[in-house]
Amino acid sequence: MSASLQVNYYGASVSEPAGTDATQGIRFNREDTQNGTAGAIPIPQSGPNTYFSYYKQVALAVTVTDPITSISNRTVKIATNVSLPTGVFLYFLGGAGYRQANGSSAPQDAHANQATPTDPSGDGTYAVMTLQPQSFDPNPVPSANSGRNGSFCRLVFAVDARYTGGAGMLTLPNIIVGYDEG
Repeated sequence: MSASLQVNYYGASVSEPAGTDATQGIRFNREDTQNGTAGAIPIPQSGPNTYFSYYKQVALAVTVTDPITSISNRTVKIATNVSLPTGVFLYFLGGAGYRQANGSSAPQDAHANQATPTDPSGDGTYAVMTLQPQSFDPNPVPSANSGRNGSFCRLVFAVDARYTGGAGMLTLPNIIVGYDEG
């Protein structure tokens, strides 16, 4: 037998909340919500500048347990055969603990194009998301208990002054979270 897992969103709370199903998507913005429509990320009108979203925290959650196996090697990537528009980037950071997203904990805008976000809380270093799986938590955790399994993956959207796609919502590619079970 093997465990069943799904990706959950964790946010909108001072302390770690129960996760909500993230498989139907999240919306990057500057508010602590899964799909809020306020807090749009402005497009830099001059440059060089990069503007960042608040981070969105996701994690794998066990929905059907298995008393024998463990989950390890949690990875994140952009869906294959997709490219982001010029000036648009997705970043990730593995975080062991929950931290509420707000103006103080979100990456600050940078005066450079293609800038990498900096974590003001010092929890780690953001990396640009690619088409190849990249580890955010390699550690094995037993799948015998339901709920969050392993570390959080904080996701950040960025747009810089080279973006020419115009205002409005941008449809991003799927973000794939992978893992090993053994």
